[in-house]
Amino acid sequence: MLTRDVLRRLLPGLTPAREVVAARLFTLALSAAVFVLVLARPASLFDIAAFSFSGYVTLTPTLLLGVRWRRFTAAGAIASIVAGNLALGLAFAGVLPAPFGVLPVAWGLVAAIAGALVGTALSRPPPAHVVTRALGPA
Repeated sequence: MLTRDVLRRLLPGLTPAREVVAARLFTLALSAAVFVLVLARPASLFDIAAFSFSGYVTLTPTLLLGVRWRRFTAAGAIASIVAGNLALGLAFAGVLPAPFGVLPVAWGLVAAIAGALVGTALSRPPPAHVVTRALGPA
């Protein structure tokens, strides 16, 4: 995603071979950062899995709305991902409460849905030809 969506916009003349190198370097840097983080704050496999899958849950509204809602916009997707992960991080840090034993992922999911709806409502609808190309005729 980094090379296809971000680097192509930042560096329009990037060759496919350099995209591969950039993707590999990004993966290596991300892996090293996660390794250092795990060494700094050891956790059980269950804790790591719970944190990882909670992050995946915050992406679910973007995925589902992106393939089903013809009005859904890029701004809504970005707002969903940012709001969901921000709320998830705050909940894991203990800033957001856990009433009735609610898991932190619940905050992330609610915030992701709200971000998607608000972000889409505040942005212009995508052009009809783009929606038709992506989702087929109505």
